[in-house]
Amino acid sequence: TDVVAEMKVETGGFEASVGHTTGAVVSLVSKAGTNEYHGSANFQHIQNRWNAANFFTAQLWHRQIAEAEARGDLDLARRLRDTPKQPGGLKNYWAGTLGGPVVLPGLFNGKDKLFFFFSYYGKRWSETTSSQYLNHTFPTMADREGNFAPHLLVDAVRYQIHDPLTVRPDPARPTQYIRDPLPGNILPKSRIANPAYSFFVKTIPPPNNDPTDPRKEPLNNWLGVSMPWTADYIAVTNRIDFHQSSKNRFYGRWLWDNYDFDRGDYTFEIMPGLMNSRAIRDNLNYIVDWVYTPSPSTLLDFSFSMHRYRVSGNIPSGFGKYKPSDAGLPTYMDQRPRAVGMLPYMATAGYTRAIGGTGFGLAAATVDHYRQSSAKADASWIRGRHSVRAGADARLHSRAGGGGGYPAGYFSFDNFFTRRNSDTLTPAGSIAHSWAAFMMGLPTSMSVTTNDTFYMSSPYSGWYIQATWRLTPSLTVNYGLRLEYEIGPRERFDRMLAWFD
Repeated sequence: TDVVAEMKVETGGFEASVGHTTGAVVSLVSKAGTNEYHGSANFQHIQNRWNAANFFTAQLWHRQIAEAEARGDLDLARRLRDTPKQPGGLKNYWAGTLGGPVVLPGLFNGKDKLFFFFSYYGKRWSETTSSQYLNHTFPTMADREGNFAPHLLVDAVRYQIHDPLTVRPDPARPTQYIRDPLPGNILPKSRIANPAYSFFVKTIPPPNNDPTDPRKEPLNNWLGVSMPWTADYIAVTNRIDFHQSSKNRFYGRWLWDNYDFDRGDYTFEIMPGLMNSRAIRDNLNYIVDWVYTPSPSTLLDFSFSMHRYRVSGNIPSGFGKYKPSDAGLPTYMDQRPRAVGMLPYMATAGYTRAIGGTGFGLAAATVDHYRQSSAKADASWIRGRHSVRAGADARLHSRAGGGGGYPAGYFSFDNFFTRRNSDTLTPAGSIAHSWAAFMMGLPTSMSVTTNDTFYMSSPYSGWYIQATWRLTPSLTVNYGLRLEYEIGPRERFDRMLAWFD
């Protein structure tokens, strides 16, 4: 499950947590104010350098010092030793609550009648990326010049690049094709034909963790030890209770929270914000409730609630600075729906970008809106040995969103055109091959997607009646009936092809 929002509300005596997870139902328990004022406040501060450096970060620190000493650069080695192993960063958490009677001096005293309870929670992260996003594989500096000869030391068969222009029928297997190897495993600069190559190659940072043994594959050769990770979160909750009389009690609560975080920007030193995976998630929730007790044996409860949740992902702060033609695509791509401010996605097999995926670029951003409204009425009636409960519930679930995809194009590169055989008779690697195909502009597949938006809703209604008959102190009979009816999702503008009822 993908945890997409978090809220912790200190409620003066216990703590309620709310997490919004894909496919999960969550609830909130809140506390009411009393005739006395009660409050709390707390603050927590964490420094990243108070934690031990993880293995890869510490290894890179020691390696850089050793390399500087091996070159005789003792001044650099000294400066590196004076640099902490663990990058800087901090986390701040703060919270406060206050509850009690509503009092307006000289105007109104809510003692025994009107109460409030307010809570506030916030956090701020400003640190480097977590260990799960630390290791990445980027093209070596030799790869970027078309020099794939070093890969032959790793495996002369799997990493031999073959020339796509030499393809011909295989004499030994007439139904297959064969290619000749590139001389010296070097791609001449005259063969770099991909118009997007010059743009994307300058966005990728140089490796900082190439293997010391040239016979090892250059995997995980870039450590994002300084790649920023920031997060801001605020949650505010307020509850009001009004005891008008012994027969009428009212209650209301509203909640708002917002989560905004940036992560995964491997271009933070070259083109800050170009490839960060920014996301915004927020909630708005409120409920009003009226409990009416006309007699000691009868109780009625009416309530209305609404919950709105909005989530968006992959909204880089650099969005809008570039357009498809800036990456070498035809200018007519700039006019495609939702392609404005977008770059094409180059999926190069074996190479990893900072947050998921293989290749370089981002999908178009999406913003999904979820809303649930509910109106409920419940009644309880007690008479002697009999008690009856009945109620009705009407809800409307809706979701709006869509878009996304790759309106500026998705281009996939692998070893299909650079391996020896048209099939996989001779094994071939992923890295080096996919980068050579990318340089030559030979994608295995291409697509342009423009996903439409949608607005779906799913109404629900239900009612029940439940009776209890206490025949004897040791025998009780329960009987009742419940009916629920939910219509399948419908699209407001009839753009769905099908639905399930």
